[in-house]
This record gives sequence, C-alpha cells and structure tokens, in this order.
Amino acid sequence: MAVRHNRTVNTVVICPIFLLLMIVCVSCGGNGGPTAPGAGLPDPVLLAPNERNARTPDNLGTHSSMGIYQMMLNPENETIDVIENRDLAMHFNIKNLLLNPNFCPPLNCLKLQFLEIDEVNDLYTIKVTVNNPTFINVFDLRLIVFYSEKAHRVLNPDDYTSLYLMGFYISPFRAFNKSAYSRTFFGYSSASEIVELYVPDAPNKWWIYFAIDCSLPQNCGEPYDLEEFGYEGNIYADDPDLSETDQGEGLLYSKVYDWQENISEVTVDTTPITGGITELTYNPTTERYEASIADTMDAPPGDYICLLAAYSNDDPSIGTFNYITVTVDETPPPTVQSIYGHIGDSMFLNGLDVSSISVVNQDPLGFPPGSVSVYNGDYVVPVATGTYSISIVPEDISYSAVFCYDIMVTDNEDVHVDFGLHNPLQTDPYNPFPMGYVNWWDVVSFNGRVVNTMGEPIPDATVELTSSDSWNIGLECIQSAITDKGGYYNLLNVPHTTDRNNPDWTIDNFRMQIRAPGYYPEELMINPALNQMKYELISLTPMPAETPVYEESFELTTAMDDWELSGYYHRQLYDPAIINNAYDPAFPLNVIPPDENGPGSIPPPVDGNYYLWYGVEQDGNFLGVWSPGNQTMYNGGQSDAPNSGYAMSPEIDLTGYTSARVEFYMAYSIESYDTPGYEYMRFYVHSGYTDIQMFFFNPFVDPSMKEYAFSQKGFNRTLIWVFYQFDISGYCGGPVQLKWDFSTNDYRYNGYMGQFIDNVKVFAD
Repeated sequence: MAVRHNRTVNTVVICPIFLLLMIVCVSCGGNGGPTAPGAGLPDPVLLAPNERNARTPDNLGTHSSMGIYQMMLNPENETIDVIENRDLAMHFNIKNLLLNPNFCPPLNCLKLQFLEIDEVNDLYTIKVTVNNPTFINVFDLRLIVFYSEKAHRVLNPDDYTSLYLMGFYISPFRAFNKSAYSRTFFGYSSASEIVELYVPDAPNKWWIYFAIDCSLPQNCGEPYDLEEFGYEGNIYADDPDLSETDQGEGLLYSKVYDWQENISEVTVDTTPITGGITELTYNPTTERYEASIADTMDAPPGDYICLLAAYSNDDPSIGTFNYITVTVDETPPPTVQSIYGHIGDSMFLNGLDVSSISVVNQDPLGFPPGSVSVYNGDYVVPVATGTYSISIVPEDISYSAVFCYDIMVTDNEDVHVDFGLHNPLQTDPYNPFPMGYVNWWDVVSFNGRVVNTMGEPIPDATVELTSSDSWNIGLECIQSAITDKGGYYNLLNVPHTTDRNNPDWTIDNFRMQIRAPGYYPEELMINPALNQMKYELISLTPMPAETPVYEESFELTTAMDDWELSGYYHRQLYDPAIINNAYDPAFPLNVIPPDENGPGSIPPPVDGNYYLWYGVEQDGNFLGVWSPGNQTMYNGGQSDAPNSGYAMSPEIDLTGYTSARVEFYMAYSIESYDTPGYEYMRFYVHSGYTDIQMFFFNPFVDPSMKEYAFSQKGFNRTLIWVFYQFDISGYCGGPVQLKWDFSTNDYRYNGYMGQFIDNVKVFAD
C-alpha cells in the first residue's frame, strides 16, 4: 500500500543536559502560510528575507540549542535515523554534549516515528517526542526544520524563524507544550508534536536538517506566536481607460503574542503591491495589528505571498515570521447604477414627450452611459460611478429645453433627478381667457442630494430657497423641498422673473438653506441660469446630542392649557376623513394639486396623532363662515368675512442662558393669487409686551391663479412639512413666548387647508 498508518518505527535517542542556543519563539497555528500541495501542484514561493523584515540575529539571546541534526527517512523500512550535524554545530559553537552516552541513550530523549506515509503525493506525517532527563525547566521548546534547495516543506508550521539561518531562507518550526503555562518544558517530562512533511523528488531528498531549540532561564525575548493573521478586501490595478476606478482597499491583520509585552514592530513585505514595507499598528478594538493597503504599484492580478514579521524590544534582531497571501483581483467593471426621474410640465406635472435625451459622462475617459428608457414621462438611464450632464429637448417646441450638470453618481446609489419643463404661454385650463397665464415668464430648477459627513443620506431634510434680492420687495421668496429616503431633492418651477408685466422683478441670486433635526444648518448662494440646473451635493455636520428646555408635540390633552389661541387655531386629531370640501368634485371651488395623494385630506402629523391647525374641521379649510350661494366653480372659495387668529405658547424661562434656538415644523396651503398680500403668516418672539417678528412665511411670487393652492413646495403643489430653525439668543435672560399668526386680510380665495404646526422645541445653553 502507498499509504500506511500508525506504524511504530526505529528511533534514534538523544539526551539534553545543557541548553545553549535557540531560535524564534513558538506559534499556535496562524491561519495563513503555505497551502498543502496535492499531486502535481507546483512548489510554493518562499520569500527570501530582506534586510528589514528578516534580519540575521545579532546573537541568540535566551535561546539554547539541544542539538542540530539530520533526519534520514527510510519509508521502505518505515524507519527514521537521526545523526548529529557536526559542521553546523561547530558553526554555531555548539558543544557535542547531547550524544554523550552517559546521559540519553537509555532514556530515549529524542524519538521520531512515521504515522502516515503517502508516497503518491510525497506526504509524510511524523511524530516527534522529546524527553527532558534533567531537573531543569526550560521554555518554548520547538522543532526547527531547515529549509533548503531540496524544497521540502513543513505543511503545518506554527511560525518561522531566522535563527540557525540556512542559506537565504527562514525556517518553519513546530512548538511543543503550547497549552502549558508559559509553554514550560518541565524537568523529567516529555512532549510530542506532529509534523506534516512534503518531500518532493530531489537529490538526497530523505536527508532533512533540523534543530531542537528552547529558551532558558526564561521565555524567549521575541514574539512567540502569530495567530489569526491574513488579508481581506479587494484591491486591483487602476485601469487608465476607466474613470473613477482606484486601487481598492484591503486589510492586513495579525494577532501577535509576546511574553514581555513589548512588541516593537509588526510589518508585512508588500513591495510588489505597495512599493515597500507595510507597518501594522495595534487596534485595541479588534486586539490585533492591522494596516490598510491598496494596489498603488498597479501589480497585475494574482496571489502574492508576503512575509509577515514581528519583533520586540528585548531581542530586536530576532523575529518571528509567517506568510500572508494577498490576492490582487481583476480590475472590476464599473458599478452600474441609474439616474432616474420624471420629465413633466413644470406647472401641472403631466408627463411630456421628448424628442431627445442626452446623457453624457463629464469625464471624456469615463464609462459611457447606457440607453435611456422613457415611458409616460418617467425615464431611467444605467450609468457607472462618475459625474454626468443631462439635456432634455421636448417634442413640443412651446416648452423650453432643460440642461442639468454635475450629477454625481456614487457606488450602489440610484440618483433621483426630476425635470420640470416650462411653457411661458401656459394657460389656466379652468380660465379660458387670455389673462389666464401664470404670472411669470421664466423658471429655474435645482436638484441635488443631502448627506451627513459619513456620506450617508439624510431623508426628510428641508432644502429652502429664499432670495437675497428680496429686500427689493420687502418679503421673503420661499419655495422648499424635502429630501427623499435617498437624500435627493428636486426644486422645480422656481420663478426667475416673478412678474411677466415687470421684467425688472428678476431674482439674480438665490439663497439655499439646508436644515435637518440634529444637524448644523448649511447655506449656499446660487446664481441661477435660465433652463439650467446645477446638481448640488450638500453635507451636514451633526450636532452634539441635546435635551430641549421646552417642547410641545400637542399629544397630551393638557397640551393647550397654557397656550393662548384665537381665531381658528386649535389642537387637531389627525383624521384622513377630514377632506377640504372646496375640492368637492360635484361643485369644485379649487383644484387638487397634481402631486396630492388622495382626495384632498388634511396632512398626517410629523409624528404622533395631534398638531396645531389654523382651519375649520368640518370644512377642511379656513373659509370659516361662508355661504354656498356666494360661490361659483373654481372661484377659490369665498368667505362671508375675513378671519384671523394667533397661537402663543406659555412662557419659556431663558434666565441664565446665553444662547437659544427654537425649532418647529410647519405646513401650509394658501391661495395662489397675490400670495405676498394675503393669508399673512408670521412667527414672533413675544418678550415682555412686545412681538418681535422673526419670519414672514409668505412668498413674494404671485402666480395670480385663484383656484390653485400655493404651499411651501410652490405653485399648484401639495402640503409638505418644512423644518424651521431660528436663533433666539438675543432674548436670553428672561421669559419669552413663541407666537404664530394667520390673517386672510380679505374674504376671497380662502378655500385652502391653512396652516399646521407640530413638534415645537426650544434648546438653550
């Protein structure tokens, strides 16, 4: 039989009495190193140590040799003979003590026996037993098998050492007594280890040199064990023909054990991949040494066997070694995502046919996008990571073409970009007269994404546009968007010239404010261009966790006990059955916005079940007292008289604070006819007997379309919850109250849902 098991064989006995020199410490099998060969597999690559990573030891430190020998394998007879290597022993100044017949022969101090012989695959399993016939305790006993040009290999090494260096190669060793305290080899005891050998054909293949080594009077000074070492990740060469491709990232890691706990350096020779030695640093979280690498040398794909080396301060020239296989992968094809969205009429959102959509990678060497698919105004185009431009040319020449640029696509992220195409002559389908035009000629649009400092999307963030030119008019220009779950926002149909009869009323600069709970706000100044939109990637920095000094979410029945309410302000339970009756299809006074989901119900709260509402529950709007006989279809809703009211919080004591801010959510729906002059909505800080206006919520744009709603989202759009944040530090030092008001200013066009307020909070420091 070619494979034989569990045969006791002849042995040669050697006896230690005085321990002189030794090599590296011991390791408990790191998950790395050479892979066991099978029949026909090539020999592994073993790296010659370089000057830094495997220095020749200056001395042998605490190491003492129990002998340097040559094992002579005889598989046919199933015997192993051992003789002393006198030349090598003399080279290391080792005295011939271990074969002294006065000590070891009767005690079988060294016994080698075959356990398994596999001649077909050149694999041989040997049991090595060492006896200590003296009373002396020694440490870190190991068997070192010297590597030679014969290319035999130890398939189960604990680690490698440069002690007793043979030629240019470090040698593998098996450690004994790994479970004993301090790996002690006690006097008058024995220890055994299994050695798996690969012995390929070569001249004198059966002659294998080895050493028996230990340390005394204490443990070895260098690291004694490398464990759980390896590599993970994906690295690859950069492809100059593909944009946005880098060398990837991989992680080298190893646990290193040292008796004296004074590890000085842990390195991996990654020269073919990184151009030099990579130093690993200790990570207390994982309790191991780690380093990130990339294929900065553009090494071709393949496996690279890299030398892992560890040294300590006690013996800085004696190292412990092993091998980590680092795989350089094939350069991956670009990750394919998509840019998608809707192409529609900027006023009414209905899908538009287009004559052409051009999607271009702004990097001339970048990966080209795929074919664009369009259906009912919805489009999608597959793209790789990169930066893109999109141009939309409508089929109907009444509409203006749109161009969007700097659209950034990152890995595994589908980018949402909507387009609203503007028709300057767009008329009101419910008012056939020529003056039924929306009251502006030009529009601009804005798209982008809001993320945190880690690059993660921030959903439900507020992106608000105001005009830095609003001082010309005295009012704020407001239009807002809320980010979706991917952090994307779309601001469409933003008027550039706000009055078609007065071209001087043009917004030259927009101020964009970005806010989200728990983050510091950001502000951008943007100079718009007609029929163009620049994609903005915006990062918000998180605030430290805070506890508000006052908060009200209107959930408790006692919530309004200390509030002052007048007009139609009241605490409202959310009920989707409450529908704006001005949307009644039997006799409509107003038009349901095209992005309204449902029949025109009041909006759900930000959270919970209650909020503050300026409106009338039975009507779903703020008509108040009204007569059906005064109504005509699409007249916007006529009240019998104007109405107004205010909501004021209880006192909030800011004594002792130097800084403060107020946060709240608000949603509103009002008329689209002279929006700056009617349905006044203001926010105040009430201090003492004075109301100090903080903000005026009405936009100064005027669509002049009475049957359409105007919300923070813009003309003919549904309600959205907008997050507001105001600095009220100037009112610290005493009590303040927060106040909101609402005033129709006349009886016309009041068939809208009004104003909703939720989650009021005050923070102070």
